[in-house]
Amino acid sequence: MAAHPKLSGAAARLGRGVALATAVGALVGAGPAPEGTEVTVGAAYGRYTTPSAGCGGLDRRYRVLEPAVDAQVRHRFDGGWTAAAGGSVAPGVPSIPGNPDLEPDLGGPYLWSGAAAVQGGRHGQWAGVQAGPALVVRPSSETPQLLPSGELWVGRPDRVYGWAALLPLPHTGALELAALGGIGHRSDRVHLEAGTSGAGWLGRAGVRAGDGVWLHAELAGGRWTEDQELADVRGRVAFTVLPRALRAGAAAPAD
Repeated sequence: MAAHPKLSGAAARLGRGVALATAVGALVGAGPAPEGTEVTVGAAYGRYTTPSAGCGGLDRRYRVLEPAVDAQVRHRFDGGWTAAAGGSVAPGVPSIPGNPDLEPDLGGPYLWSGAAAVQGGRHGQWAGVQAGPALVVRPSSETPQLLPSGELWVGRPDRVYGWAALLPLPHTGALELAALGGIGHRSDRVHLEAGTSGAGWLGRAGVRAGDGVWLHAELAGGRWTEDQELADVRGRVAFTVLPRALRAGAAAPAD
């Protein structure tokens, strides 16, 4: 039996970009950017099914278990102009369901997914936009692709806002949600977002854990075909640090 095509080649091509992706981090979510700098780091775990060439052609499916890491750095200047950089990397571990000789092997080879992006834009009181190029690696592609990415939001964050995102990160094989749209709400204690691509769905919730520190949880699912035992799914946890708020909290007098 032949191994999954493109596994070794995709891993080798992505290897050169892993350091860049993990260093500059992932553009996470949509919605208003806080003043100053925000740094977000996340970890995800997903499961998806992908077709593969067997001995008789495209006649079987691989089950892929996929951990992922991502990070983001975004800075909003005093005038509202925003610069951001981010990236994600996800090594998928393939197996054939029901075949004990082809159960997940954490030693590889892997089905690599990932992306690195830079964006610029402007965020105001009632709307914001940022956009830029993204370098994307997919398990189904032999070479990285250069694609546009960005986000847009409009509304009142303290009540409800609408948002849209093109190629949102983290980019993983478990859920390649190339375009999303949804609604959100942000207060000084809670962040909530829900969205859909038509083929998949995503929900995020964040709570303030202290001055300048936020904790986030995300669950996404969708893509399913008739011969899949379970639908594709991905869970993610992350935390965001706001250095300006941390400094302000540390300097505040004790009660």
